[in-house]
Amino acid sequence: MDSPGESNLDPLAILEQPMKTVSQVMTALKKAGTEQTRKTFARHGAPENFFGVKVGDLKVIAKQIKGDQELAYQLYDTGNTDAMYLAGI
Repeated sequence: MDSPGESNLDPLAILEQPMKTVSQVMTALKKAGTEQTRKTFARHGAPENFFGVKVGDLKVIAKQIKGDQELAYQLYDTGNTDAMYLAGI
């Protein structure tokens, strides 16, 4: 189990891999999610459709897809809370 401040995502590894499709981003989100973060988000009222990705990890992924508005729309349309949050940053 990871500690609250510890990231589950290797920022260098994720930035080396281009993410241009919803499928690629969703795979990265799924890998970045943790059980502990899911429990925390659920305890605070998050809806059921999420992977439990820490905001710091979402910011790393956001840097990779920055400026792709069409991808942001598609991520939002997935209904996955992590993807929707990512689409907005």
